[in-house]
Amino acid sequence: MAIWSKRSLLIGAVLYALVSIAIISLSSPLFRILGFEYSGCIALFSSLYLLFYSGSEAAKPGQSGIGGRAGSLLLPIFVLSSIPLAISLLSAFFIPNCSIADGILFYIEIVYPTALIAGMCGIAIGSLPISPNRRNSYLALLWIGSFIISLLPGYFTAKIFTYGWQYGYFPGFVWDEAIELHSAYWISRIIEIALIGAWLNYYRRVRGKPIGARRSWQFTIMIVVFVLSTVMIGKEFFDFPIHSYLEKEIITGQIHIHYAPGGLSTDELQLEKVKIADDVKEIEHVYGLALPSEIDIYIFPSTEALYEYVGTREASISKPWRHAVYIAKQNLRSLKHELAHAMLAGYGSFPFDISWSTGLTEKAAMAIDKFLGGRGSIEEKFAPVTEPEKRLGQEEGFAGMTRCEEMHTPPGERIHSFCKVVEDMDERSAVNESKRCLQCDLRLMIKPVKFWVNY
Repeated sequence: MAIWSKRSLLIGAVLYALVSIAIISLSSPLFRILGFEYSGCIALFSSLYLLFYSGSEAAKPGQSGIGGRAGSLLLPIFVLSSIPLAISLLSAFFIPNCSIADGILFYIEIVYPTALIAGMCGIAIGSLPISPNRRNSYLALLWIGSFIISLLPGYFTAKIFTYGWQYGYFPGFVWDEAIELHSAYWISRIIEIALIGAWLNYYRRVRGKPIGARRSWQFTIMIVVFVLSTVMIGKEFFDFPIHSYLEKEIITGQIHIHYAPGGLSTDELQLEKVKIADDVKEIEHVYGLALPSEIDIYIFPSTEALYEYVGTREASISKPWRHAVYIAKQNLRSLKHELAHAMLAGYGSFPFDISWSTGLTEKAAMAIDKFLGGRGSIEEKFAPVTEPEKRLGQEEGFAGMTRCEEMHTPPGERIHSFCKVVEDMDERSAVNESKRCLQCDLRLMIKPVKFWVNY
């Protein structure tokens, strides 16, 4: 087949080039360089375009069986999928990329498997003796249905990451500088390709035969098995592993605290119970509400354990629609913030029960207070107001005090991550820096001088 002379291939090449250039030129720095994010965007586009492209080409008359279709489309699919890689490599001459080797590896691991699966699915459905409209409906239902179902584990379980043939691996909306593709990812890919191979072999035998009710059911069942195969990897659709790992539970009021054996000492556990009870009371007072229902707090003993079961290392996760908080022991300082999200689930929007006004901030508290019939005034003084000393006296060596030097992360470390450039001050440096204060607020207390025009 003279595939290279076809107009559809040229149109596809142009579309791939335009999408790649748009991502590189218009998106954020994280997406415009060759890496995990760029590869995920290209994979998503490839899954949609190559699915319909392969289905349309496979449906054309005069083809030599499914094997012949697959053989003739394999090279065009590879070429189309390689265009964004080539453009991104060229852009590296103008946009610095400190980890281009990792970017190429991610591209190979994510985009090419997605392109292969999209092509195989398109060939399988395009080889059926059905009308073009019905074929396109099948392709659209396959893409949309499998995409939605692949994201469901992120909604119904603790995990923020999901697997799907359109994008490979979605880490959630929490960026992690150490993104890795584990064995579960490759298992999901192998199962997808194996199922589609069996699918192609089945339809190779029924080619040209009319599709009756029996074969329609077989077709539907194979699609369902294909879609569910990925999300079931490693019991991804359930939270059984987390409950087995954090098997210890203690209840304080309506709060259920789950932790691993030995993860919290007796003293630490009692301290956290008191702190959580105080946090709940404070949130209830500030927002004028009560606990809507039971809330589960899962405390992981380390950030690595949190990453393994939830999908994030540094960030703490609250899922208000599940009334649950997932946090590492090292990050318990942010528990009150996540707890506020969970407690305010009733004021959020479906399906995530969150909104911009659910943060533990004064403006959000005012808005909630008005909503509940209050005046919207919840100004609180958590410390007594003190008047500044009007007579400062002489400070020995004040004129010679110098600004504390900023500590910078070495460039060799910064180029491999998104860590802070300027490091935080330690307590001693902060105290020394505060001593250089000029007490400018005293100027507001100086009685203004009256001029003759004021009399």
